[in-house]
Amino acid sequence: MQYEEFGGAFQPTVPPYIPASGTDPACTPIPTLPSCPRQNVDIIAPDFALPSVWKANIAFDHELPWHGIVFTAEFLHTQVKDAIFIQRLDPYNAAGQGVTAIGPDGRELFWNDAGLDPANTGSFGMSNGTNGAFNRAFRPNGVGDVFLISNTDKGESNQFTVSLDRAMGDAWAWSLAYTYTEATDVSPMTSSTNSSNWGSNLIGNLNEGVAYDSRYAIKDRITGTVQWKHNFFGDNETRVAMFYEGRSGRPFSYIFRNDANGDNGAFNDLFYVPNGPGDVIWTGGAAMEESFFEYLAQNPELAAYCAVSPRPTASAPTSSTTSTCASPRSSRASRKATSPCWRSTS
Repeated sequence: MQYEEFGGAFQPTVPPYIPASGTDPACTPIPTLPSCPRQNVDIIAPDFALPSVWKANIAFDHELPWHGIVFTAEFLHTQVKDAIFIQRLDPYNAAGQGVTAIGPDGRELFWNDAGLDPANTGSFGMSNGTNGAFNRAFRPNGVGDVFLISNTDKGESNQFTVSLDRAMGDAWAWSLAYTYTEATDVSPMTSSTNSSNWGSNLIGNLNEGVAYDSRYAIKDRITGTVQWKHNFFGDNETRVAMFYEGRSGRPFSYIFRNDANGDNGAFNDLFYVPNGPGDVIWTGGAAMEESFFEYLAQNPELAAYCAVSPRPTASAPTSSTTSTCASPRSSRASRKATSPCWRSTS
């Protein structure tokens, strides 16, 4: 079911679509059994605003006294004005009850009693519907997935760039630039539906709305270009250009393989780093525990946290790309016309 508010008032002549709940009198009109059909609901906050940001920049250009080289420095700040924030409401009942326990890592849990019992774990920890374990213990009957779409003003980015640029002279041109970036966001909003956007947003606690470091921000980036031109045959010009990019790896996070907190998100719970042997229960016993701490010793970026690991925790290796382009130009063709380019990228 989807409810949309037009003009700040509900229009009774255009009621929202409510799917049938079956013929069982225990489910119609009010669902009273866990087996009653469940309806999914997307709610848009009445004051919801389209995403927008504030931007401000300051730049400095200066031509150096050597070969016409131009030095540029620029700082760009972006501040979120309205970003989309998706909250999951179905783990709570009408009285606001939802949390059933607090985990050893301080995380709010939504499992029923069986889901809180370590004896009921499966191959990947606790699994919904296995051994009597069910997530969202307080979810009302007849309620499926319920998402509230509203706004947040959390999140920002800062970019600082310095560059040197030499325009094309008799035969050569080149440029070199470095950019440093830091950015935070509440949700990257990289998917197409509310459920998938919520499910791919890594969290510590449900609906926490924390602006973590962005997993799409490239911290360090270096670019360089070199161009050379020459007339091999009369005034038919040939240009050869090379582009280089080197950048730090994309940030990533460590997460649980299962629904760690019982909110029905199987791949969005940030990993808890045990503070030592005996801190948590291992389904594989002592051998699994020993193997994990051997792995942890080889990954200091994760070992630094004896708590819920942040988002992101580490970065992928640095990478670089080089692209070469050779472009012949005929004197009979307009200089503004597009010339063919043979490229090689590595």
